[in-house]
Amino acid sequence: MKLLNIFSCILCSLFYATVLPVPHSSAADNTLITASKGDEASNMVEMLHLRWKNLGEGIIYQFQMARDKEFQQIIIDQKCERPEIAFPQPDASGIYYIRTRPVDPNGPAGKFSPVQVYELSVKLQVPSIILPEEISEFRDIHDMEVKWSQVPRAAVYHVILARDRVFKYIFYENTQVPDTSLQIRNLDYGTYYIKVCAISKDGKEGPFSDARAFIIVPPSPRNIPIQ
Repeated sequence: MKLLNIFSCILCSLFYATVLPVPHSSAADNTLITASKGDEASNMVEMLHLRWKNLGEGIIYQFQMARDKEFQQIIIDQKCERPEIAFPQPDASGIYYIRTRPVDPNGPAGKFSPVQVYELSVKLQVPSIILPEEISEFRDIHDMEVKWSQVPRAAVYHVILARDRVFKYIFYENTQVPDTSLQIRNLDYGTYYIKVCAISKDGKEGPFSDARAFIIVPPSPRNIPIQ
């Protein structure tokens, strides 16, 4: 995420920023002055943390975030008792607009700060394949369950199963898997390679996982007693 017209910076995941709202009398001093990484929430949702200048005791702040600079498509409109706010990072890449203003509980609200513009590029994590395990061998089993780890902000997943490590000979492919598991049926005997990537809400793919190999082998020979 980078701030346009003030300074440029790239934030790969979470970031922690400082925003200065304006006093009641002025809107000229509101600028984003710092940006650094913050912590990730325990539920694996990446959080955006903004902090601004404290204008005094008893001041409440109104924070707004919108998809348009006219603030007709507001996605966050929240009052804060402290000069900061934390919320889940938006799911989709694109340009976002933010502004703040102080609100005196015993008086009128101040003027909104100048609008600040952010460009967010959602970077999805790499999923980890859970099942099958690496170089697993399955005897005379032709249906396979595949599982992988959940990726924050993923809308769907792209799964590719091939007969070769470079994925030239694709056996199965699905770009719209809604969950973190999939049942693949009617597998022949032989070695297979599978990989998975996440797809964001706006259709951008993240990096693929490492290829995971597994083998389907014929049943064991039957011992027929000699008469």
